[in-house]
Amino acid sequence: MLPHRLFSKKLERAVYEMLVKEFKTKISFPECLPTSQRLTVELDLSGDIRAVLPYLNAVLEDTDYDHKNMILQFRKEKKRVILYPKKIYVATFEDRAEAQEFIRQLIDLINDTYRNRKHIQPKFTKRRRLHVLEIFKYLPGTNCGECGLPTCLAFAAKLVSSPEDFSKCSPLLTEEFKEGYDGLKKLLDNLE
Repeated sequence: MLPHRLFSKKLERAVYEMLVKEFKTKISFPECLPTSQRLTVELDLSGDIRAVLPYLNAVLEDTDYDHKNMILQFRKEKKRVILYPKKIYVATFEDRAEAQEFIRQLIDLINDTYRNRKHIQPKFTKRRRLHVLEIFKYLPGTNCGECGLPTCLAFAAKLVSSPEDFSKCSPLLTEEFKEGYDGLKKLLDNLE
């Protein structure tokens, strides 16, 4: 008599290749902001996820990765996520349902990245982050508002998180500010 299989071989292989199988969830209001109505999440992982961190660093945008200390920080859906080898912190959520759905998606992302790691070139270095004043020096300084923001400094701050939006500055696209356009384009092209 053959033993009964709970899963197909394909499903067993997928479960075997899951890095995060079990975790404990703590959803609470942040201790540092006692009057906050937004929730934070802390996950205690049963296993260690350090093996996937360089791969996540390679596939995610706008990460802050510290390989020596094995910490990966990034934003996903406007949530700040911090991954440690055995812990995950995420802030902030409107309610528990939003937090639980986000956790499910995050765990899927971690497991999918781990499962596909053979097809991903890991990145062990920290990404170069843009700074507001570094961007601002290339902008026209007209504070015309054509970008939808009141000042060029506000636009520079927006470009830190969305550098692809720099073409929303109409004056920057004119011949008068070509030098600023070229400088900003070179800066953005050299981020990686």
